[in-house]
Amino acid sequence: MTYQLGFEEVVLPLEAQLNNLKKNISLDSPLVDELTSLDKQIIRILNKIYANLEPWQYLLIARHPDRPTGVDYIRKLITDFVPICGDRTFGDDSALVCGLGKFDGIPVAVAGHNKGFDIDERIKNNFGMAHPEGYRKITRLFDLASRFNLPLITFIDTKGAAANKGSEERGQFYALADCIRANFLLKVPLLSVIVGEGGSGGAIALASGHSLMMLKYSIFAVASPDACAAILWKDRAFSANAASALKITSTDLLKMGVIDKEIEEPVGGAHRFPDQTFENARKEIKKELKRLMALSSDQLRMLQQEKFGKF
Repeated sequence: MTYQLGFEEVVLPLEAQLNNLKKNISLDSPLVDELTSLDKQIIRILNKIYANLEPWQYLLIARHPDRPTGVDYIRKLITDFVPICGDRTFGDDSALVCGLGKFDGIPVAVAGHNKGFDIDERIKNNFGMAHPEGYRKITRLFDLASRFNLPLITFIDTKGAAANKGSEERGQFYALADCIRANFLLKVPLLSVIVGEGGSGGAIALASGHSLMMLKYSIFAVASPDACAAILWKDRAFSANAASALKITSTDLLKMGVIDKEIEEPVGGAHRFPDQTFENARKEIKKELKRLMALSSDQLRMLQQEKFGKF
């Protein structure tokens, strides 16, 4: 990892020492016991740190640049992937990747946010904040899924939809509203998973379906805490206060019935243990997809109406 979270500073030197040992010893080295002991010590410290996280710290973990983003889950969990590009109106938005593929052998339509892997790609992808053409592309995917009876899976990781001048000129408000409406017109299951940030309308446009799950250290909010602080207190220094007030964690949102399931994440976060996180997500998605696919289109509609009616 190249990025450091302040509240993890006590464990970072130990991790650096562990990584150095792994690079320089063989399996029969007498230092193997030292490596094992150091690994256990790191886990104990992480357990203590992660047992007492504040909501604002959840957000910092969700924004960690090494954390797998939506497109990573597509690459790891979806086989035979064929992308769909463009909105047939303006262009293609690389901040949202979508297409057709197979999940555990089941044909599916899938979409995920793409924040990018280095600074150049992140700038190109607007840090995962999609423009209206991205949401029109998703609406195209929803239509294809309904026509060809394909269940939908979305992997959400965005601070929100792009709010720049160009996006407003190209109809961002309408594109988001139309995409949210498309969630409610679906005749097939829509299973959404928040894997990092679930921010504002940019997330809601992909998360208004039949089942919504969150990774343990992801967040979901009507507005990002820093944006909320800027609006209410006129000062982003109050972001931690906003994070607490907004109830952004999976634990709080599960209690309130906003999400349907919390997916366990290894202590220390997906940025440390990506493979285990992918596997945890795969298992939970498989179970939930099986449940939803057993329902008729009328039952799915009733499930959705009951769910959002409670809000």
